[in-house]
Amino acid sequence: MADRFRYFVGGSGRRYLFTAVDVAEFGDFASGILLLARPSKDGVEARLVVPFGGSGEPAASVCRKAIGRSGPDRAYVHLLAETPGERRAVVFDLCPNLERLAA
Repeated sequence: MADRFRYFVGGSGRRYLFTAVDVAEFGDFASGILLLARPSKDGVEARLVVPFGGSGEPAASVCRKAIGRSGPDRAYVHLLAETPGERRAVVFDLCPNLERLAA
C-alpha cells in the first residue's frame, strides 16, 4: 500500500496526497489532477501535472490517453482539490516555474 500513495511537495512547502493509478482505473474519476512521474534516484520526479474534468480543463478521457502513452512513467491522481480554482492553485504550487501566457 505504501507505494500506492505518495505526497508531492509544492513550492509553498504544502504536501499534496496522490494515489497511483493505471489506465483502467482512471476512467472512474470525474475530476482531479493528473501527475505523470518518472523514477529518479530520489524516488520519483514529476513530468506532467494537469487538472482535468472541470470547465476549461481537459476531459478525463484525454488524460486517460496520456497515461496510456506515458511509457515508463507512473500515473498519480489527486482528488482533494474540488473546484477548478483549487486545482489550478495546486498545479501552480507544484510547478512554481510555470509562466502564464498572456494574450
